Amino acid sequence: LDSDQIIKVFDVFDENNTCYYTMEYIDGCNLYEYVTSKTCFKRLKEEEAIRIIRSVGETLKILHDKNTNHFDVKPQNIMISNEGRVVLIDFGAAHHCNNNYENNTYLAYRSDGYSAPDIPQAQKYYFFSPTYDIYSLGATLYFMLTGLEPIDFNDDSCPPFVKKLKSWECIKMSLLRNRDDRPQSIDEFLAMLPS
Repeated sequence: LDSDQIIKVFDVFDENNTCYYTMEYIDGCNLYEYVTSKTCFKRLKEEEAIRIIRSVGETLKILHDKNTNHFDVKPQNIMISNEGRVVLIDFGAAHHCNNNYENNTYLAYRSDGYSAPDIPQAQKYYFFSPTYDIYSLGATLYFMLTGLEPIDFNDDSCPPFVKKLKSWECIKMSLLRNRDDRPQSIDEFLAMLPS
């Protein structure tokens, strides 16, 4: 995965019965720190939030083109360099599916508020679906615009000002519990965002 928006790994090696890797250093902070360090409102302006989420979405397209889900998109796994570069990190939960779009493993954990509720937990297989990461994109956009964790998100718990934002429809559709009701591709997700 060769992209400026994906953390670069330089070397992988085994030592002392442990696997190690070296990766690039990003001079900056993660998105959670970036948002919470802002003014007393602890949230981003919509234009900046959309710029960041577009960048993460374009990065996920690279993974999805290779039948791979990241499965852990959240503010703590998105770095913002001091120059404004947006970089997706932490591929520890990422899964690649074979040509039949099936994988015989399942995830052992979830990131509350950011993991799609329909990710299989007890089954021994899952099918590749961009909708898992699209849920996480919607949740991350919600966090950037509100400063609130999207745990148990629903229309009633959403601050009224968010429903007046241009990106509200995209957030609402991305966070639907049924994956068939969400945008089905990153391109569909990005097309819902205001330009």
